Amino acid sequence: MHRTIRHPFNASKGLESRPVQINEDRSLSLHGIHFDRIDAVFTIKTPKNDLGTNLSREFESMYSEFTARESPYGSEVDRLDAFSITLTTGFLSRQDGFGLEELNFHRANFNAFWKAGTNQTLYPDNNLVGNANIFLADIRERFPHGCIFITRKGYIGYGSIFARRDDHCVIFQGGFAPYIVRRHEETRTFKLVSEGYIHGLMKGEVAPMVHAKEFDIEEIVLS
Repeated sequence: MHRTIRHPFNASKGLESRPVQINEDRSLSLHGIHFDRIDAVFTIKTPKNDLGTNLSREFESMYSEFTARESPYGSEVDRLDAFSITLTTGFLSRQDGFGLEELNFHRANFNAFWKAGTNQTLYPDNNLVGNANIFLADIRERFPHGCIFITRKGYIGYGSIFARRDDHCVIFQGGFAPYIVRRHEETRTFKLVSEGYIHGLMKGEVAPMVHAKEFDIEEIVLS
């Protein structure tokens, strides 16, 4: 009996899927939207066996940069959620935690982690007692193998350590997640950098923007 594994996200939900075309030069033609471009990239340099306080201070610097910009996330709590959930690439816990019922536990653990390194309380109205080590275990799986980035529109995301400023964030028709690509200026084609997580764009939020003509579906050639 075969078990169907479902992807936890569906960034292109609501957009018609198109097949990938293989060209004679072995490039790939896909269709999708250029949603945004990366404006700032943060990598974690703390050694994996020396996390904790040092790491929370590095995240504090990222969060200061994030909150200094215009944001699509609204309230301060929405921004905190966008930041902390991006650190765990959309998982509210390591045990298949995606639902909002997990959110207060995630917040409590993030708050305990943050307070341990900065002595600041982020969610004063959350009465749950969090565990900094649980949040630390959740993010250990991501760093130092990736980066946090902020886009020109103020979105926050997670991608490969090879991502850099001015890379494009695209959502392909039929794609479960956004991708980071880099333009070859000579050929106007793109190089695939990595899959990505962009908070607020993982469950089909972009489709209404396309239907409202805020974005056009374009051919994107990967070479």
